[in-house]
Amino acid sequence: MSSQILTVEDEAKLAQFTQLELKYEDYQVTVANDGFTGLKMAREIKPDLILLDQKIRSQASPFKGMKKIFNSVFQASDFSRRFTDN
Repeated sequence: MSSQILTVEDEAKLAQFTQLELKYEDYQVTVANDGFTGLKMAREIKPDLILLDQKIRSQASPFKGMKKIFNSVFQASDFSRRFTDN
């Protein structure tokens, strides 16, 4: 089973390029075009990795957005399990 990656990127060409490259490497890729959609998708799909545009246009700071996404998707025990099960 390939890893699930969520890319949160508001520039369409960059998002498309990233998605194509990651799919070529056999990853499952989901793209969100803004922070709010990224947060919703992160909660739904619980990805293995989130690539978040640091300068995404949003009402909240990107670092607050990262923290919100991280806290909503990963529990502390879940986070440690993901890195120790391999």
